[in-house]
Amino acid sequence: MGRALAEIGAMDVAGGVIAAGATWAVNVFAPPPIGQLGYTGAIIGGAITTSGLTAAGHIMDAIFDMW
Repeated sequence: MGRALAEIGAMDVAGGVIAAGATWAVNVFAPPPIGQLGYTGAIIGGAITTSGLTAAGHIMDAIFDMW
């Protein structure tokens, strides 16, 4: 269980970093309020998506291990 939580946390950070790298141009070239909001939204969305998919994988593994 502890390893799964550590992996989910690591994927949360990785998703945020990947999204930040992929959308840095939005923050640089878009006008300040729009660019910053889009950039922040992309980072949060990337973090939630990757950690959520990792958590779902662990949940599915746990379910199939019960069978």
